[in-house]
Amino acid sequence: MPEGLPSSTERAAAPPLEEVVEEAYHRVAEVVAEGRDRFDSLDLIEDCVSIKNPAGVVVHCNTAHRRALSPQESPLGRTAHAYLDPSFAHRIEAIERLIGDDCPFLECEHSGRAPDGAYVRIHSRKRSLRELGNSGLSVLSVMRIIDRDESIPKRLDLAALCNKYRELSQRDQEICRLTASGASSRELGELMDLTTRGVELRKQKAFAHLGVAKAVDLARLLVRLQDGGYLDLGL
Repeated sequence: MPEGLPSSTERAAAPPLEEVVEEAYHRVAEVVAEGRDRFDSLDLIEDCVSIKNPAGVVVHCNTAHRRALSPQESPLGRTAHAYLDPSFAHRIEAIERLIGDDCPFLECEHSGRAPDGAYVRIHSRKRSLRELGNSGLSVLSVMRIIDRDESIPKRLDLAALCNKYRELSQRDQEICRLTASGASSRELGELMDLTTRGVELRKQKAFAHLGVAKAVDLARLLVRLQDGGYLDLGL
């Protein structure tokens, strides 16, 4: 078990996440009320805790957060996309954009790839900090890793596949994107001034490069890359 990731026994014994968020919130509120700017008491919390400003930049995170989600370098002063795998960052930032006066907290589960390469499922609860009256504090986030699957990266390494897709020429990338959208080889040929046979040959090479056998597999792969935040293909 990598350092910073709780065992199944520890997860079972952990208090409800709602209670943890309330504890973290009161610790933050106490610091703000006293005019201090250090949140060291959050290190006493075993779940991953972070505080972000209105721009989505991390202004504080506890030890558990650093160990589990950013063991190589500090996330302070950075957005989620700067230190997390895109599959995580895309979802986290989308969720946190919903936090506001009309939605003071959100609780959800999402998944992504941890720094050690395993895919993990996260139980996350986020709470607005705006009522504390500190313009530099916006969202309090508490995340708990509740499941991990080390076999998924061996079957499908999205980052590596994204790199393979980007190795294709611009024309072949467009052929793949349009194929995934349902365009036929004849339609692609007319659009790109190629023969149908020429399109088929380019598709075969692109499919082989990406490790897919047919158009439906390509579509699934590109949608997964897009949903993971690696590509924006308009699918």
